[in-house]
Amino acid sequence: MLTLYGSELGLGVPARSRGLALRLLGTPDLGARVRYAAVRRALRELPPPAAVLDVGSGSGLLCFALHRRWPRAQILGVDIDPARIAQARALAREAGLAERVRFGHADERDPAARFALVTCVDVMEHVADDAAFARALFDATAPGGTCVVHVPAARKRRFLAEFPEQADHVRPGYAQADLAALLRAAGFAEVRTRATFGAPAALAWEGFALARRGAAPARALLPLWYLLALSDTLGTPRRGNGVLALARRSPQEAP
Repeated sequence: MLTLYGSELGLGVPARSRGLALRLLGTPDLGARVRYAAVRRALRELPPPAAVLDVGSGSGLLCFALHRRWPRAQILGVDIDPARIAQARALAREAGLAERVRFGHADERDPAARFALVTCVDVMEHVADDAAFARALFDATAPGGTCVVHVPAARKRRFLAEFPEQADHVRPGYAQADLAALLRAAGFAEVRTRATFGAPAALAWEGFALARRGAAPARALLPLWYLLALSDTLGTPRRGNGVLALARRSPQEAP
């Protein structure tokens, strides 16, 4: 794991090794692992989708995780950052996944295309008009399909250090009730929410973030941070620093 540290940014790892690690292990980024574990739990009850859309795909980490779960699905990741799209495409080529996992600019996606599964992880807090964005997620979801959204919680607990909000966040996050109301207003017939990043996982993320900043004690404790993060995969925290929503579109609606 220490060898792979930083490989989510393409640092210090040969391309062939990075591609193999991506296929077998996924990202070493601890925060991403906690978020994607929460997404996987939400998807357990779903049948394998033929096509998946990931909105705000960044460097493609969730898309690659979804491929490991459903290797026969066609997965499309869209983003607005050309540099991140290029990075995702390069990672897909290195991992030998370019035929199954594709990436493109959000503005170039076919607006008529509908997907059995739409995912959107830690994106809505960056969007000023989140109501219009939620409606776009609804429109991209096929009738009877599912949309999975993850966002930061509006109120967060800190344990080791204070971390400022990212400069491009237009809001700190969402309460569960507010996110559910937003998705229902967009048209989804059924919305369920739950907390993610419970106290041990939040502590682990802070330790990992300090390690990434170069704090020697935090880097020495990297194995501990990973072990703590596993706790979020074993149950549902009553309170957490993240919120996950699973929203379903009615199968009776016309596409």
